[in-house]
This record gives sequence, structure tokens and C-alpha cells, in this order.
Amino acid sequence: MDVVTNPTRMAYLIYCDDRLVGRSGFVKLKPWQQEADSLVRGERGGGMWFMHWAQVAGLIWGFLALGSQFVVADIVSSNDLAIENCRRLGYDREPFLRRPLYRTIYPDGEFWEPRGGVESSLVPDVELHSFRLREGNFFRVVQETPSLVQLEGRIRELVQQLDG
Repeated sequence: MDVVTNPTRMAYLIYCDDRLVGRSGFVKLKPWQQEADSLVRGERGGGMWFMHWAQVAGLIWGFLALGSQFVVADIVSSNDLAIENCRRLGYDREPFLRRPLYRTIYPDGEFWEPRGGVESSLVPDVELHSFRLREGNFFRVVQETPSLVQLEGRIRELVQQLDG
């Protein structure tokens, strides 16, 4: 993971009590947008909605502190749970970009990538779908959920303290 040396990446670690239970973040940081990095759960903890809340908190912070107008999420077309999660957060219903995926075998494992190399093979019946989350759509979803309104208020306070 090149988060420490790459200025276009940002990761945040997700803790429950004193245990690291996952990570998420942003890649391809630009002044007006970023791409959501994987939401990865490593251990149990925090309950069923814990990682969802962590993702929402990260998105609120990304929009407020980074001033982004939208976030892009790339999701494998067969990952129905991730696609539904994005839709619940206010991402566009339909992907704005669909790309084929290629399977490449490396010494440390197999990877599916949108660009095939010399030793790559097309993954059948699966594509990489890119969904866009616009700032206004996301905050409309937040405003419809009282507990998220409270979370947004707390994050706004933190961002103001950091900026001030």
C-alpha cells in the first residue's frame, strides 16, 4: 500500500474499541473529486452497520474537508451488495462507465484489472462498473436519516476546528 508516499491517496483505519477492524479511504485525489477506495473489514466488531457508518463518516469528511463535488466508486458488476450499498448512499442508479475485467496472475496472487497485460485473460460475464456520487445527492440521503444528521454535525465541527 503506497498511501504514505503517494499524495493522491488517503486511507483511514477503522477501529472498534481498541481493535483495528477495517480500512477505507480515497484514491486519485483531485481538487473536485476522488475515487472511493475499498471498504475492507478485517475483523468482527461494532455490529452489522458499523462499517456502513464508517463509510458514511469518511464520505461526509471527504465532501466537507476536501471540497469535492463528487466521488466515484468502481464496483465489480457481480457484487450486488456493494452496488446496493452505493445506491443507498445516493450514488447514481446506473453506472456512467462499464469496462471489461482481465484476470492477471502475479507471484503474490490473482488480480482482476480493467487493463489486460500480456499474460491476462478476459473475465467472462463480469465488468467493472463506475458509479458517481454527487455531493447534493449524498447530503439529501444524510438529511433523511436523523442519526446521520447528528454525525454530519459532529464532523462539521471537527472540520471547522481543524481549519480554524
